[in-house]
Amino acid sequence: MASIRLIIAGIVSLFGMILAVPIIFLGLPFWGIASLTRVFSRLFERPYLSWKQLIEFTPTIGWKPKPNLNAFYLTAVEDGIFSVITDSEGWPGKATLGESEVVVFGDSFAFGYGVHTKECFFSQPNGNIRIKAIGAPGYNMVQEILLMSKLSSQLKGKLVVWFIYFGNDLYENLQPNFYRYRMPFVRKVNGTGNWEIVTSHISQNQWPLNPERNYYKRLAEICSPTFLADRVYSACEFLIRKGSDICKQSGAQLVVMTIPDITQISKVRMETLAMHAPIPECFDPGLPDKKIREICDKLAVHTLSFKDYLGVKDHKDYDVHWNERGHKRVAEVLYNLHQDYVLGKMVI
Repeated sequence: MASIRLIIAGIVSLFGMILAVPIIFLGLPFWGIASLTRVFSRLFERPYLSWKQLIEFTPTIGWKPKPNLNAFYLTAVEDGIFSVITDSEGWPGKATLGESEVVVFGDSFAFGYGVHTKECFFSQPNGNIRIKAIGAPGYNMVQEILLMSKLSSQLKGKLVVWFIYFGNDLYENLQPNFYRYRMPFVRKVNGTGNWEIVTSHISQNQWPLNPERNYYKRLAEICSPTFLADRVYSACEFLIRKGSDICKQSGAQLVVMTIPDITQISKVRMETLAMHAPIPECFDPGLPDKKIREICDKLAVHTLSFKDYLGVKDHKDYDVHWNERGHKRVAEVLYNLHQDYVLGKMVI
């Protein structure tokens, strides 16, 4: 009986193998094409640099892009490989600071992260107005103010535009590290209520702690009347005041341009941000813009918000940064802003 079952099982197995042969032969071309595609894609894939290969340590500031780069990098969300070109000082783009009419200080938005250098706002041909970007991914406002001070002698007669991104810039002004990298920050001076910039901890040594960063939670907090929000906007006023003083002494015109996070302008994503609000009934995604405008009005500093010029379609699908369309729009905004500056139309 057992031998009969074995014979039947063998016949069934053989029959199944015979039936599978045509399927295997039909699938072979597709398997071959897929294998060849993988092989050729690796052969022709552009070599790209890692984050560590793009930057170098610099005292006081912490890090900056390497000079004379002409390479490719992969974004953190792996949505593509993009070109990056830096000048002899390490700042993005080919234009020099001396020959530029507009100077933009900022973080990854100023750097042009997530698009090819030739597609960035500072590479767009707009009425022969040359734009120089001074910035790098991960920068906070403290690093930007230190750079503004360092380059102050070269800013005379220029329009200085300060990009301030709400997603993490405001909160990270209070932080001594960006992941394992040390960065300058501001802290309250004991017993005075004033702020000071701290750089004494800056070195090439890794920061010992690397706590998880919940950007949405922090952003929701500064979109609400919280203790963190009070500290953040107080520190921000201190830094914008410094920027205003630097530009006045240099003979430059300062403009603060705020950059909302995508969660502050997308109705769908705003719901996710609101879920992190500590006081849901007091959550206001427009609060950062209101606070920055109050600070700038108080200091007689011209301010604009990109929320009035850019929409969801100007951002990348899987990232908070601008896409090519967004960069073109930013270039137009900066060109028009420079025209107003030249014509003396900037009124606080």
